[in-house]
Amino acid sequence: MAKRIVTKIGDIFCVELDDGYKSYFQYIANDMTQLNSSVIRAFVGRYPMDYQPDMDELVKSEVAFYAHTVLRIGLVGDHWYKVGKSKDLGLDGLASAWFVGESSTVYNPETDKFDDVDPLEHFYVWHCNESHIPIGKMTPEISESPMTTNGSVLSWFRIVERIKYGYTSADLYLNRYVKQKPWPWVESYLTYFDRMARLRYYFHFKGEKICREVIRTSDGNFINLSENDPEKDGYALFTGSFGDISWCAWNVTSEKFNTIWDKHHGKES
Repeated sequence: MAKRIVTKIGDIFCVELDDGYKSYFQYIANDMTQLNSSVIRAFVGRYPMDYQPDMDELVKSEVAFYAHTVLRIGLVGDHWYKVGKSKDLGLDGLASAWFVGESSTVYNPETDKFDDVDPLEHFYVWHCNESHIPIGKMTPEISESPMTTNGSVLSWFRIVERIKYGYTSADLYLNRYVKQKPWPWVESYLTYFDRMARLRYYFHFKGEKICREVIRTSDGNFINLSENDPEKDGYALFTGSFGDISWCAWNVTSEKFNTIWDKHHGKES
């Protein structure tokens, strides 16, 4: 007989990361506006595996983000586990957090059908357990709020991904306005294809800062750029931050990036 899983508001959970550290989040509410899903607040700190937290002190930590998820799936899959509880839910902070969604279709009463629309012009926002507010295009009030976040019910994978890296690749539309910020210690590898210029870019970031870049030109040559060698053959190292491109780029493995880098390092284009 399967073991019954019981979760209660106030429960605190631990996520063990694969770099020898662990982090925590707390179940703080159910959002009737979003399928009555569980709402969590994840904390900024990461701790060594032998760390034993004081729950009442832990919940006073800085909040990294709020999110909707399904707690049971994470528990069944051993992606997180319960470590304690606290009556301190930080609901004042939750009340100021904006959840964001977007619509790709809109009902047309004249035709009694749904019309396709541009999601970038049909955002809506809400606070936990409050009604959706259509805002159309993204506004500075929402995009610049420190606790604006994807309002979808996120899978266990996306929750763990954001706890581990500080960002998630699931927020394609929202990330054009709310820049993603990796933890300072996180190494990220991205690729992006510029169809107009027919250039393929590969990026290596440490935190928000660019470290290395490989450009595959339209004629099949490769340009390696770095902090120590930022310009070559009319190309220059990317000068923006991680959040400037994360919405239009895709993750690649460190192995793939380094294979490309090593293959062309030191070679003339």
